[in-house]
Amino acid sequence: MKSDTDVAHGWLKKAGNDLKTAELLISAGGPMDTCCFHSQQAAEKAMKALLCHHGVVPRKTHDLGGLMDECRKVVPDFSIDEGTADMTEYAVGLRYDVEFWPDMETCIEAYNLALKLFESVRDLISTGE
Repeated sequence: MKSDTDVAHGWLKKAGNDLKTAELLISAGGPMDTCCFHSQQAAEKAMKALLCHHGVVPRKTHDLGGLMDECRKVVPDFSIDEGTADMTEYAVGLRYDVEFWPDMETCIEAYNLALKLFESVRDLISTGE
């Protein structure tokens, strides 16, 4: 049976792959909606990694605000940019909204928020917090 830390590292690896995909899409000039989707997925998976590291089985959700609240229950001083919660819409809504086409600036902002969160979680897990 895998340890909580092993499962957390699996989530982080998946999050890292989403970040790599978003970065490639930025470099290629798009598509920006797909870039925003992968940035949201990276943030979601990073938070689920943190929860797993603390023995909490994450619920099946794309709600980044709810995941932030859950993370703060296990790591009360967990610092996260509140703008991250706004990326929740990129998980499902963006994928089916034929009216919303994010620009490069929106994509880069989403990527940077996800990267910052990923690095924060990675650091917490590597120090055992």
